[in-house]
Amino acid sequence: MLDFAPFYQGYQAVKEVTRDKVTGLKLTQDLLKFLGEMLVARVRDFRPDVVFFLAQAPVEPRLLRMLRSEGPLLAYWFVEDFQVLPYWRDLAPEVDVFFTLQREPFFSELKKLGLKNYGVLPLAADPEVYRPLSLTPEETRHFGAAISFVGAGYCNRREFFQGLLDFDVKIWGSDWNLNSPLGAYIQKQGARVPEEEAVKIFNASRINLNLHSSPYHLGINPEGDYVNPRTFDLAAAGPFNW
Repeated sequence: MLDFAPFYQGYQAVKEVTRDKVTGLKLTQDLLKFLGEMLVARVRDFRPDVVFFLAQAPVEPRLLRMLRSEGPLLAYWFVEDFQVLPYWRDLAPEVDVFFTLQREPFFSELKKLGLKNYGVLPLAADPEVYRPLSLTPEETRHFGAAISFVGAGYCNRREFFQGLLDFDVKIWGSDWNLNSPLGAYIQKQGARVPEEEAVKIFNASRINLNLHSSPYHLGINPEGDYVNPRTFDLAAAGPFNW
C-alpha cells in the first residue's frame, strides 16, 4: 500500500503559494510528478504483479505508460461519477483493466475509446473498520451531535446545511468555508477525517446525513445512478442514517 494522503496538506499548500494560475499549475504538476516518481520507485523495489489504482490517485498517462514498461498489470477503479469528472478519458486507455461504479451509458463511452477489459466493481465497507462501537463519555461528547455529516464541502452541501443551523449540528471534513455561516459548525478547522474518527462520529451521532456530491451548483443530480461509499460505511457501523 502506497498512501499519498500525508501529502494532501502539501498539495493544498501549493495552491496557496501564488495567485498566478500558470505558476500554480506548474507547482502542482511538479508535486504530482514527485509522487509519481515515488510510485515508480516502489514498483521497482517491490516488483508487483498488479498495480491497483483508486480514483483520484496522482497518476497521469505518461506515468501509467512508464509503469507498464516495468512489467506489472495495471488496474484502475474509477469510484466517481463519469459525467462529473471526465479525467477517466485520458487514463482508461492506459490500463489493462478499468473498473467502474456505473454501467450504461458509461460502458458505451469506454467502448468508443477501444477498451475491452472493463466492468462494474461495486463499493462495500470493511466491517473490521466500520462497526458498532462502545464509546467513552469523553468520545461521545467530542464526536456526538444530534445531526452530523462527514464529507467534503461541495456546493449543494453548503447550501443544504444553511437550513439546519437551528439544530445541534457538527460538520466534519475538508473544503468547507470557515468564514461562512457554517464556520461555527465545522469541526477541526475543516481537516480531513481519518477512518478511525469517522466511525466514532457515526456511532456518537443521533442522525448521520448522507448527501451525495452534485454536478449541479444549485441542487442534487436528479439522474445520479450510483451510491457513494458512505452508504455502506454507515450501514456497517450500525447507526441511524438518512
